[in-house]
Amino acid sequence: EGVSAAVGVIGAGAWGTALAQTLASDGSDVLLWAREPELVGEINARRTNSLFLPGPRLAETVQATNDLKDLAALPVLLAVVPAQFLAAVLSDLPGSGCDLVLCAKGIEAGTSRLMADVAADAAPTARLAVLSGPTFAHEVAAGLPTAVTLACSGGEAQCTAFGYQGRLPATSRA
Repeated sequence: EGVSAAVGVIGAGAWGTALAQTLASDGSDVLLWAREPELVGEINARRTNSLFLPGPRLAETVQATNDLKDLAALPVLLAVVPAQFLAAVLSDLPGSGCDLVLCAKGIEAGTSRLMADVAADAAPTARLAVLSGPTFAHEVAAGLPTAVTLACSGGEAQCTAFGYQGRLPATSRA
């Protein structure tokens, strides 16, 4: 309620939670969306995600919500929901003229569309980027070094803005 955040993460599975934790590692406020109300309560009260990422204690600057409207005004959103749910979740997101970083991999069942195609249809005004790499959620959440690639539809200027304005911490930059 009334949380002001620099970035939002849509999806509180292991990977989404790890990314939220990494983004908060520099003190940035991060708003994490979870479908499960009980998980939202656990994250906000106990600073843990025992359902999907047991172990790490989450930063105080990570706040959880189960209302997509809370993310609508944020300038940067990371979409970290399973491939089969990406279209439905993005279609439920009010507005979408933000920088939308796709962090889910896969192909949509039934249509064989890639996630970038799904997102372009579901959120046509969003500026798309894709974050990908050989990572493990528990290692990322622990702050261990990793390498990822960020590809941006807005080209170098958009990628530079992500990397150098604190939107992706050094442990996540490629």
